[in-house]
Amino acid sequence: MAAVASSTEPKVDPPPVATAEGKEAIDPADAKAHPPRIQVSLDKKPLYFYVNLAKKLMQQHGEVKLSALGFAMSNMVSVAEILKKEKLVLEKQLMTSIDMLTDRGRPRAVRKPKMEIVLVKSAEFDAIVEEQAKALAEKKEREANAEKESKDTAVEGKDAKPTDDGSKPADGGKPADGSKPVDPTPPST
Repeated sequence: MAAVASSTEPKVDPPPVATAEGKEAIDPADAKAHPPRIQVSLDKKPLYFYVNLAKKLMQQHGEVKLSALGFAMSNMVSVAEILKKEKLVLEKQLMTSIDMLTDRGRPRAVRKPKMEIVLVKSAEFDAIVEEQAKALAEKKEREANAEKESKDTAVEGKDAKPTDDGSKPADGGKPADGSKPVDPTPPST
């Protein structure tokens, strides 16, 4: 029987990572120790994708860690600043480092700057998010009503008889007394 060498160092699991689909791998035991992490990229997703993902994770967990490498750091800082400007979050921690990344095609490691920002819910987070949700629902309702009215107007416009100058009358060609419109053209025989 062969002896197995064991390491005395404890095994540390990496913090949960939010993927581009918005799903995160969270171990309930680690949820308090490590906030969910969003890895912000430079080109893969639009800026407001990360803003909305951070809001969603903030509602669920109360804090989130934004992480970025290299040129993507500017996008990450923009996401954090948008959330701070909307008074949704407070900055808890800022970390910078240089990561040594190895690529299969390169003979040696590449140094990449890395930045992480831990954000926590502000005191007014829930009230602001609720207000934004109400405003969005009202906007969608107004747009739906406007679309319905424009369809109704288009249907009425088809029934209107042209005037002498070729344009359609503003009243849709209906008499003011509510009776049926009279067709001025004689019936053909």
